[in-house]
Amino acid sequence: MKKNLNIFIHAFTIELRKVFAYKLEFWASFIFSTAAMVIVSYLLWQSIFELNQVSQMKGYTLNALIIYYFCIAITHKILVSSGMGIISRDIYYGDLNKYLLYPVNYQIFKLGTYFTKSLLYLSVLLISLIGFQIFLSANLNFLSIVQGIILILSSTVTFFFLTSILELLAFWADHIWSLGIMIRSVMAFCGGFMIPLSFFPESIYNFIHYTPFPYLLYYPIKLLTNQESSYSFFTIFSIHLFWIIVFYIGQQLVWNKGKYKYTGVGI
Repeated sequence: MKKNLNIFIHAFTIELRKVFAYKLEFWASFIFSTAAMVIVSYLLWQSIFELNQVSQMKGYTLNALIIYYFCIAITHKILVSSGMGIISRDIYYGDLNKYLLYPVNYQIFKLGTYFTKSLLYLSVLLISLIGFQIFLSANLNFLSIVQGIILILSSTVTFFFLTSILELLAFWADHIWSLGIMIRSVMAFCGGFMIPLSFFPESIYNFIHYTPFPYLLYYPIKLLTNQESSYSFFTIFSIHLFWIIVFYIGQQLVWNKGKYKYTGVGI
């Protein structure tokens, strides 16, 4: 356990140095993409509210919707973190060799690398929530923020193991990038990134609850922003644990089969 923790911390610090080596690129990409998302959402929903001449829709005021979109935009970045290729590039370029030779748990090392940007984005989210409470009179409280943060962290672990399964398919496939795009698109739709799930037709709303994605984005944000939710913190966290176990087992199965297909040659 202590060895794995040391590996995680070591991977985290290495990746942190890389981020700060290119900090302008990192923060510029983050700020502009998040700002674009929030501005477009504000203009769209402002027009919808004005057209319908209402001050509230599906339990959301305009301010509440903007806070929702801001939080879910950052949470989405927390989940996708370093993006696709964090494992598949090692397979394609032959960099996996060093991890197989050294006494290092590869999955723990990659999890530490993955979490670096996630925790940086998370710090921005926490600071932003304080600003919302001060300037927008957001209905937040300490308990909801703590619960939301815990759920976002467990969502990140869940999504890491899910994407790891797809990336490990690089042992057999020459191109897995499209699979990453597909899973992110599905998560954006089913997780409430494009539009809050309460605005969906009931049939679609019920169907997507059989997938893990609403519990990775939508419901953690509902708890984080102290909005009424169909699921309690412990229910969502239990669902996360279930999917973490399922995806972890799936990842181990693919890893154990795939590593025997690995030649170590690289491109």
